[in-house]
Amino acid sequence: MKHIWNAVTEDSFIKTDVINGKILIGAEELPEVEVQELASEARTILKLPIYKKINESLKWTANEMLYNKSTCYDDIIFAKAALWILEVQNEKYKNIAKIKPKDFPKK
Repeated sequence: MKHIWNAVTEDSFIKTDVINGKILIGAEELPEVEVQELASEARTILKLPIYKKINESLKWTANEMLYNKSTCYDDIIFAKAALWILEVQNEKYKNIAKIKPKDFPKK
């Protein structure tokens, strides 16, 4: 999609390297401990009932606007944008959550 339009995609921000367990914000690679914390938080967020309810509600509302309540092209574009951002955000959480937990030596 990014090559067609100037769209924000899942790989546009917070780069994730799931295989090597790395996260980059801009040019800065995050420390391994922080990567593990973010991955754990992402796994937790994806399981939260409130997160699921908000996603379902936003999807339903955007689709309602898109198919039943839109009165102009702006309404359609805005509803599609809401759905797109929701998809991008969910993909980011899922990719960060895929980073495997590591055991760190105890101090």
